[in-house]
Amino acid sequence: CQAKNLSVFCLILLFLWWGSNAVVRYWSQPLSTDISYNYGEANPGNQFPLITLCNYKTFFGNPILKECGDGSWDFISEVVSCMKSNKTFKESNSMQNLHLEIGNLVEMVRLWTGLEYVNMQHLDEKIWTRVFLDDFGPCYMFDLSKVDKLNNVTIADGKRPGLEFVMAEDNPWQNPEIILHARFDLPDAKRLIGFLPLSFSDKTKEVHRVLLRKKINKKESTRKAPCVKHEYTTCRNIENTVSIFDIFHCSIPILYSGQHMDDVIPKGTPNCSYEIMLEALDFILKRESTNCLLVQTCENTRFSSKETIEGTWIENKTVVYVVFENPEVEYHHSYISYDFLSLVGEIGGLLGLTLGASVLTLFESFLKSFTCQRMTEGKGNQQKSTVFTVQPLTLTTEVAG
Repeated sequence: CQAKNLSVFCLILLFLWWGSNAVVRYWSQPLSTDISYNYGEANPGNQFPLITLCNYKTFFGNPILKECGDGSWDFISEVVSCMKSNKTFKESNSMQNLHLEIGNLVEMVRLWTGLEYVNMQHLDEKIWTRVFLDDFGPCYMFDLSKVDKLNNVTIADGKRPGLEFVMAEDNPWQNPEIILHARFDLPDAKRLIGFLPLSFSDKTKEVHRVLLRKKINKKESTRKAPCVKHEYTTCRNIENTVSIFDIFHCSIPILYSGQHMDDVIPKGTPNCSYEIMLEALDFILKRESTNCLLVQTCENTRFSSKETIEGTWIENKTVVYVVFENPEVEYHHSYISYDFLSLVGEIGGLLGLTLGASVLTLFESFLKSFTCQRMTEGKGNQQKSTVFTVQPLTLTTEVAG
């Protein structure tokens, strides 16, 4: 009996140890990652990244900005310094003149389908958007997905589509930066992906071939490693814009930093006046509290790139040609590999392995214990019950005749 009890005790301890490890593993929510490769979207507008052109040296090196700026090389801080100095930016409308005309930078944009070129030059108003970035200043963002005409464009089988940017003559941006990013992460693209510096020459016309690779990441949020919708700087931009709208009931155009801002405030919101703009910008520069988290996003798209230079195929023109080095898209899907059903399955297996039990046997033992208890209570009630006596019956028989 002692050996039996000792064995049962050891098995119970083993079950408790294994079971506690299973509960800890379930609570930690471990992740597993599946990696797959598929060809990109059939629609070029969804396949290509958003392409943003900047030139921070030209903007921050502007003599006017050097005269009134604070030397921080932060766009908002420099603008606020110039507004306070009363030497430049005296009216809020002047903020919209920070951009050069896109025609002075890019002469023509064409899509190569593998068989023919599709000219998109007349669609400049749709595909080019003025944006402002803290580290770069005024930039132009190119979004191919806004062109509805591309829904009818077919990419030739076995061919790699490409975007051809023909740069304008006497381009004032001789050393621009190109940022390749997804729809909602432009403010964080420099930190996450970086940028590709380009160098043009008026004497030698060249083709700057930008080779792309695309990777899509999806991740489930866990208690130990939660994920969020927006990157940190993107979240801060949204938070600042909402705060300005709630406090001052107006918008500031120079805070527009990408398509993540499109639905933040109602359409038709008026622009802030000069005095309110200065107060609002000063407010967000001094603001320290935030609800944004510096953690990984649940879904994101990353583009890696490299540049090669070759002779131009358009006479006396500098060309930036963006094309995929590999048409396959790399997908990373991280999911919780040990959920509640896995915990139940492991606990059930441990019960059978260590104690020789299952849910059914535990349920039967409970029923037996409950039945025996009721029977015991019933016997006690019978002992206390009243005793009845039965009187004998007398039968009378009558004999006829």
